[in-house]
Amino acid sequence: MSKLKVRIVDPHTLMLEETGQVGDTIDLKSLHSVDETFIMERIKSQQDETYNRLLQGVIKENHSQIQLKLNEQLRNFELEKIN
Repeated sequence: MSKLKVRIVDPHTLMLEETGQVGDTIDLKSLHSVDETFIMERIKSQQDETYNRLLQGVIKENHSQIQLKLNEQLRNFELEKIN
């Protein structure tokens, strides 16, 4: 028995990259390559809801961090102005 090399083609398909025999296994934790075409197509077409939701979360978090830094700088400025 040996472990076969495979490639992810899409969310539902694996492609063998070598000839196998009955009893050979595929270790999903050690996949050697991923065909990212389907992922990139969905991102480019902006149809991937998960991607858009995650992106909006990152944007919101970045805005919050920027606002916190601006508030801190404003407080420091006010303190310097008072002294």
